[in-house]
Amino acid sequence: MGRMRAEGMADAVRDGDVSLVAALEYHLTVNHYPPVPRAMVAVCVAAIGKAQVGEWKAMVDLPEGVVSREGLVAVPADTVIESFHLEPFLYGCDVEN
Repeated sequence: MGRMRAEGMADAVRDGDVSLVAALEYHLTVNHYPPVPRAMVAVCVAAIGKAQVGEWKAMVDLPEGVVSREGLVAVPADTVIESFHLEPFLYGCDVEN
């Protein structure tokens, strides 16, 4: 169910019906349990942008006060994408909108 919703939201972004930020807010707060804080939307946008240009291992800064399980304040883009199930948003979703 969550994957189908994510794909639907990604389609809505590609069709111009909703912004990437709004789609990710929905995805992170509705498709995840417990919900992911909205502060992580910017992290997801940055990770998607890095992945779209082939920088899968580029580090993405976490919001102030947030650390990874390993105690890091920045994580690789591919880790963000995998952790938050962002694959549907990788292709055709403009990070500028």
